[in-house]
Amino acid sequence: TLEPPAPPEPPAPVAPQPGDLVLNEIHADPHLTQGDANGDGVVSSDGDEFVELVNVTGMTLALGGMTISDGLAVRYTFPDAEVLAPGCSVVVFGGLVLNNGGDTVSIALGETVLTSVAYGPEGGQDQSLTRAPDLTGDFVQHLTANPEQRYSPGRKADGAVFC
Repeated sequence: TLEPPAPPEPPAPVAPQPGDLVLNEIHADPHLTQGDANGDGVVSSDGDEFVELVNVTGMTLALGGMTISDGLAVRYTFPDAEVLAPGCSVVVFGGLVLNNGGDTVSIALGETVLTSVAYGPEGGQDQSLTRAPDLTGDFVQHLTANPEQRYSPGRKADGAVFC
């Protein structure tokens, strides 16, 4: 009997290039009572801050060594094994210390800035800033994009999943 051929190996993850990732949502100012964005049961001004990135390519991206920075410092470095499938999102929570009154969030790999977004005082309104429409629109306060939710980490503004 003949055995079916083995499925082809998936392509190896590739390093992201500028334009491969969209910074889709930034949460700098969690609401004092409705701000448990990470779902751990505790509202925390630091722990519930987040940044959401979406892979807009058809390739799996190797995120290892990629950094998230604000106007002051590198706030997070992705572990070496971290990958992101096509069309999927990754959310980084906590310890970001984003400025509510305005900041610049940059995603970089080494010296190459992959994407960067600046926001002003609109970031300090007890809700996230999200693109409307997702991925392609300008940043708006989340309650403008979806009046029923202050944030949507890992999901589109309407609550649908990315992948």
